Amino acid sequence: MNEKNIEKLRKIAIGLLVLTIFLIPLIVSLRIVPVPDSLQQLYNKEVNYDFFAYAKAQVLHIGTIVSLILVLIYQWQNHKKNEKINNKTTLILLLLFSISIILSFLLSENKELAWVGMIDRYEGTLTWLCYIGLTYITMSIIKTRKEMNGLIYAFVLSASIVAIIGAFQKFGMDFFKTDIGKLMMLGSRYEELFMKVNFKFPEGQVYTTLYNPNYVGSLVALAFPLTLYSIYAVKKWWIKPLFVLLIIPQIISLIGSQSTGGVVAVAMSIVFMGIYLLIKFPMRKMVYLGIGGIVIIGYLALTQLTFFEPYYNDVLKNLNADSESYVTTEFASVEYNHPEIRYILQNGEYISISPMEGGLDVASEGEGEVIQDDDNKRLLYRITSKEYYKQVIYNYNEGLVRVWVQNLQTEKTSEARFNYYYSNQFSVGTLPLDKGNYNADSIGWFENERFMSGRGYIWNRTIPMVLEKPLFGYGADTYTANYPQGDLIYKRLIFWEHTTIVDKPHNLFLNIALNFGFVGLILFLGISAYAMIRSRLDFLVIPILSYFVVGLVNDSVVFGTYMIFVLFGLLLALPKIKTEESI
Repeated sequence: MNEKNIEKLRKIAIGLLVLTIFLIPLIVSLRIVPVPDSLQQLYNKEVNYDFFAYAKAQVLHIGTIVSLILVLIYQWQNHKKNEKINNKTTLILLLLFSISIILSFLLSENKELAWVGMIDRYEGTLTWLCYIGLTYITMSIIKTRKEMNGLIYAFVLSASIVAIIGAFQKFGMDFFKTDIGKLMMLGSRYEELFMKVNFKFPEGQVYTTLYNPNYVGSLVALAFPLTLYSIYAVKKWWIKPLFVLLIIPQIISLIGSQSTGGVVAVAMSIVFMGIYLLIKFPMRKMVYLGIGGIVIIGYLALTQLTFFEPYYNDVLKNLNADSESYVTTEFASVEYNHPEIRYILQNGEYISISPMEGGLDVASEGEGEVIQDDDNKRLLYRITSKEYYKQVIYNYNEGLVRVWVQNLQTEKTSEARFNYYYSNQFSVGTLPLDKGNYNADSIGWFENERFMSGRGYIWNRTIPMVLEKPLFGYGADTYTANYPQGDLIYKRLIFWEHTTIVDKPHNLFLNIALNFGFVGLILFLGISAYAMIRSRLDFLVIPILSYFVVGLVNDSVVFGTYMIFVLFGLLLALPKIKTEESI
């Protein structure tokens, strides 16, 4: 293959990469996806109707794999011309991270789930290997600033279209509730489902092409600093105002999503920019004047503009929570010895509940009675001791068991719930209880378990899971199957429903540690740090840091994390780009 054709191959790979980057956030298309076996009983379904995630993952897989094949052919042709392989350290890091991901898959107890990924996210083993592939592709074929900027412009434009859809949702004009929007999502294959499509979001709630409003915060946290970069990088003066205008729908979508994490991340990206400018241009007065102006504008925005008030108050509320807002309960612990559930109260008393034909076998200290309430189709087991008034209420028509206690001295009440659907077997929802899921171990680091909408509760119970398999974790995106979904005491106290499914750790770094162990987490952080250092802290470090900030309270998501790995590739390619452009 001659040099002209080799270069043409490289250009085709870049074009496909640009197209992949552009399409991923935008794709919304119905896919009927089989639910992995390990989740079917928990969700009580065999297929999942997915509009917002699976098609995005498919585009990522196809685009990455085809691009990688083209890049490998391109590199093979260059290898025959005796071109040397650059940056062996990066290749070793990427290879080791890939190996850790594959080992986590091979050691996983839920291989089907670990390969495909959790429903509504699909960040399984293949997706993570594609992320790494994007870094390799980008660092291998990008040779000029123009090509580098092309990738960034593609993402900014795509994210901005997503934001424009969200801005219209903010003002009550939801494209996905229109006939055209529904037909676009369903395609010709699923037209018969047209009347059944209904996304139950309140008017003004922004979810755009991402479905989860929190994910809008993740996208804007990444897109906002990249848009500012684009304003600076684009050469044609008449295009600069267009990029400036793109910031408006991004901010509107962010506000409409009500993502506190996203707002904080965008604010922190501005702080990072200020630090970057001080480091790069320490002697320029305009930098100090600009930063001073931003500080003043920021202060006035926080104190005078009412739409920032909910986010400001939410952050203060979570940071300043006192002990009175902490979760407390009269239940000290719970034990499960199939089929019996035994609640231990704070004074050492117990309530034992076992299934029996026609009702429940209930035992506890004190005097009691059983009441048949035919009108409400329930049995009431009432027991009174010196310190507690206790009730076990069995709604047999619903298969619901409520355990209610009142401290007679303090009058504090507590309630726990579970279900009785199966013969001689209790459950939480449709998930049968067993020794592995009835109780979630807590590390107790976060005293306020309602912190950030229950994240304190989730983190307290995720960290012990990480420590249980510290080396290679549980496999990609298997959190839902491994989390003790029963949790007979605390889950209802936090989320108000005992059947709530805890399906993610709400933290990017805990998520990686749980998926791939500390080995995977260290390698991920190592790649991140090496890319930043190798670029000599280029401006493109800022969107990565912004995404990491929102990642403290949000998870990895296909439409965001893929671009982080593209940015890793760009940062790693920068020394080569600067060298070639200086020649």
